[in-house]
Amino acid sequence: MREAAMRAPKTNAVLEVAPSIGTGAVFVCAERQLQMLAKDNNLWIPEVTRRDSAAATLETGHYEDDNVTGFRIRLHHRAAAGKVDVELKGAGAYFIDLGVDTAIADFRRELSRCLDRGNG
Repeated sequence: MREAAMRAPKTNAVLEVAPSIGTGAVFVCAERQLQMLAKDNNLWIPEVTRRDSAAATLETGHYEDDNVTGFRIRLHHRAAAGKVDVELKGAGAYFIDLGVDTAIADFRRELSRCLDRGNG
C-alpha cells in the first residue's frame, strides 16, 4: 500500500462558543458527550489521553497514532476567538473510513448542546 493510503481518515470542524465559556467547561462537556456517544456506539474512544489546560487541548485515544480503530478527537479551545477546533479520526481495519463526517457532526451537535445548556 502507498503511504498516503496508510493514514486514518480524518475531518475537522469549528464550533463557535460564547467567549465567556472557559476551557474547563469545554473539556467537561466534551468528555461528557464522548461518554454518551460511546454508550450508543462502541467505536467512540472516550479515554482522554492528553488534557493540557495551558495549551487548551484535549485528545482521546492516543490521537497522534494512526493504527487505532475507532473515533477519537483532538480538541483545541481558542477562548479569545470564541471557537473550538475539533479534529476527528475514524479508522477501521485497513484504515477504512468509519464515517468521520457523520461522527464529527454528531459530536459537534452534542458538544454545542451541552455548552448552550451551561453544563460545563
